[in-house]
Amino acid sequence: MPATGLYIHLPFCRSRCAYCDFTVVPLAGGGDRVAAYFGALHRQLGQLASQFPGPLATLYLGGGTPSALDPGQVVRLLDEVHTLFGLKAGAEVTVEVNPGDGATPFIREVAGAGVNRLSIGAQSFDDVELTRLGRRHTVAEIYQTLAAAAAAGIDNLSLDLMVGLPGQDAARVAANVAAAAATGVPHLSAYLLHLEESVPMARQVRAGRLLLPAEGAVAEQYRTLHRAAAAAGLVAYELSNFARPGAEARHNLGYWQCRPCLAAGTGAHGMALLDDGCGWERWANETDLDRFLAAIAGGGDGIVSRDRVTGATARGEWTMLRLRLAAGVARAELAGRFGAGAVGWLERALAPYRGRGWVAESPAGWRLTVEGWLFSDTLFCDLFE
Repeated sequence: MPATGLYIHLPFCRSRCAYCDFTVVPLAGGGDRVAAYFGALHRQLGQLASQFPGPLATLYLGGGTPSALDPGQVVRLLDEVHTLFGLKAGAEVTVEVNPGDGATPFIREVAGAGVNRLSIGAQSFDDVELTRLGRRHTVAEIYQTLAAAAAAGIDNLSLDLMVGLPGQDAARVAANVAAAAATGVPHLSAYLLHLEESVPMARQVRAGRLLLPAEGAVAEQYRTLHRAAAAAGLVAYELSNFARPGAEARHNLGYWQCRPCLAAGTGAHGMALLDDGCGWERWANETDLDRFLAAIAGGGDGIVSRDRVTGATARGEWTMLRLRLAAGVARAELAGRFGAGAVGWLERALAPYRGRGWVAESPAGWRLTVEGWLFSDTLFCDLFE
């Protein structure tokens, strides 16, 4: 079955942000490695195209910082994808962009190569918060990036924001959402700050140099986020994503709806449906750049793990992903995919949470409330017991 989406990871960044634990490689002095990486991507994409010939409904270039790279390299990569897979009419083609760092010429070049959606890493509309995060850009550069997108004819835009930052309160969250909405962008992604122990910001917190908001304060910030987005006409269609009608991120919806998606590059994860339609195979690429390059150069596929997701595990993962969405779980779809017994299973799993106001139930199915999304980690654990 052809894949509906393709994710390509471009891991290179000019610098690593203080909170980041992603698969990232510093650009400084790495020109040869960048060229080698694009060569490896070409070979891996060829391998994937021989198994999954397309055409693609969505294409997403993430990072890292794609906009920190030579736009010519990215344009050639886009051309290769067109040649190897083809794109369906009206396909969504997204590239992540960071404000500053030469984003304006980059946007102009990739727009000419067919990019029709940008995901812009704004994170905050407060320069103090950006400095604390270790971001390279300023608020002024966010607006410059938006102007560059408009000049290039790209109006399908998303802004990333972060919640739960050091020194942040609910009023600051509301101000960030209002500033983002005032730009007219049709999509907003907003994420709670999560710090792995190894990142610089976590060390600053442990040393007492930075103070994170208390858990209750972060919960109120999340509620404020949803209220502010709704007031601005940005509808919550997923627990961290908001859009004006019709502007939902089609590529990301593919993940949450368990549609097949290919993956190329370091640390990327892919998924293809099994023939029975009830489960899937997923795989993960090597996260270390040098090992990834060596594997591809040696004729390998760069994949370090594969597993088949079937039975109760598939049922639990599918349900968890659907509960992330505002549409929730439809009884008929759950039963059609996993059997009539799956309806009773989910009723029992959600029963402890209905009285807390975390779950809304109707004859059609179930969905989580904002409170349910806020505490969804706890609820999701029960789906796998």
